[in-house]
Amino acid sequence: MKIAMIVSTFYPKVGGMGSVVFDEATRLVALGHVVTVFTMKYPGLADEEKVEGINIQRIKSPVRCGDGGFVFGFPEKVKDFDLFHFHFPWFGVELALLKLKKSRLVITYHMDATPASFIKRLLVWLSDWLFAKKMFDQAEKVIVVDKDYFLHSKFKNVIPESKIVEIGNAVEIPEVLPTRQFNKEKYSLLFVGNLLPLKRLDLLLSAMEELKDKVKLTVVGGGYEEEKYKAMVADKKLTDAVEFVSYGFTKEKLTEYFQVADCVVVPSDKESFSLVAVMAMANGTPVVASNIPGLRKRIIDGVDGFLFTSGDKKDLVEKINKCLTLGEREKGELIKKACAKVKEKYSWDNHMKKLLAVYGREN
Repeated sequence: MKIAMIVSTFYPKVGGMGSVVFDEATRLVALGHVVTVFTMKYPGLADEEKVEGINIQRIKSPVRCGDGGFVFGFPEKVKDFDLFHFHFPWFGVELALLKLKKSRLVITYHMDATPASFIKRLLVWLSDWLFAKKMFDQAEKVIVVDKDYFLHSKFKNVIPESKIVEIGNAVEIPEVLPTRQFNKEKYSLLFVGNLLPLKRLDLLLSAMEELKDKVKLTVVGGGYEEEKYKAMVADKKLTDAVEFVSYGFTKEKLTEYFQVADCVVVPSDKESFSLVAVMAMANGTPVVASNIPGLRKRIIDGVDGFLFTSGDKKDLVEKINKCLTLGEREKGELIKKACAKVKEKYSWDNHMKKLLAVYGREN
């Protein structure tokens, strides 16, 4: 089967939509499918290349907007594909997709875009108004990564229920978990993610003012407002309690961070799925997360993790303390249940079976 995957960013890095698509594409190639990825042309990258069997076509955009950009058409060779799989959002590409009227189209709806500036919000609104409904009408199926999140999204009344298929993101599952030391004098917290305002690192740093005597926080991520958060750490006199690790590491290195942490905190105001929470659970690390759509279906509070009231610092501190001070037996049981859930729901084998069923193929 010849498959065209269309995504604004595409890379074998850690986390994010581009990483999810990379993992899907490599597995499709391993199963014998011919995969070409159409993605944005970024400075310093070739127009065309082949990586791990995946054909990559990078399209130049006359108008760029962050990770998006307007694309008015695909190369002529695009007509040769059996199926097109578009990973939304990539604002500016919808017009090109609408030109593929007679082709099979599947869309994965990853998230609502949340641009910060007025101009970007205006461009997104214009793209939604002009093209989005027509594009979703054209699709055979629309994959959502979390049904609960989708039902709280801006397109919930645009896409017919009959077209929707829920396929959660997937993670690598370690064969053996590390041996953990419980009941420490000093605990290790871990935050992983792009330092966007909606990720609420500021809330976690405020909580650290009450936790700093017994907790060390490692912030793995970078970009966006990193300098602002470093200044916040200095102002709150948390320099000895908070460490920043910028991007540039491998998935293997991130796994090490998960496996030495006592607790992973996901304090976001918005999440469409949270790969970070599932990666932590897969690696045997308890999670404290916001009780919001996109996260609350990953965790059952007090059973395989902890949920706190979104934006509530007091509740966040209480749940972190509760997580860290669980007895060895209770924590071991929580980790066991979390790992079992990931194996049942979020393995790559499970993900690919569902994806190929949407494509109409068994392998």
